[in-house]
Amino acid sequence: MDCGVLTQSFPKSVRIIKSKDFLEVIRARGSGLVRFHGKWFEVKAKLIDEEPKFLVGLTVGKRFAKRSVDRNLIKRILREEIRCSSLSLSVEDEHSAFSVRVVFRLKAPLPSTLFRTPYRDSLKQEMREDCRILLEQLVEKLVSLRMEKTGD
Repeated sequence: MDCGVLTQSFPKSVRIIKSKDFLEVIRARGSGLVRFHGKWFEVKAKLIDEEPKFLVGLTVGKRFAKRSVDRNLIKRILREEIRCSSLSLSVEDEHSAFSVRVVFRLKAPLPSTLFRTPYRDSLKQEMREDCRILLEQLVEKLVSLRMEKTGD
């Protein structure tokens, strides 16, 4: 899927790399936390008090996807949808009043029929759509939080 963006990168500067940073978002409770669930994915975003920055982490556990090729496929789908979404643009603009860390997790086990060709394509499309819906919800929530914080 081509989203019309010239650069198709997902640089280290926007990725959550350290496990302690992942755990900080995953275990977060209380205010400053945004959380949504879809059929396949869970997304959590934590607002943090640092210089304005947007960081994304992707995690696909062995518990739900046994084979590494399956985990890598799911991460590619997530990265592609994140790059094509308006999430990074709406959070990273020059008027951003806060910093946010976002973690996407696979929350349901993959079916054993994943590599049967007709089903694989429909499953990938279903995952893309689930991710797209979660990203839209996240963008709406972050924009409303920004408006509340700035008083617009």
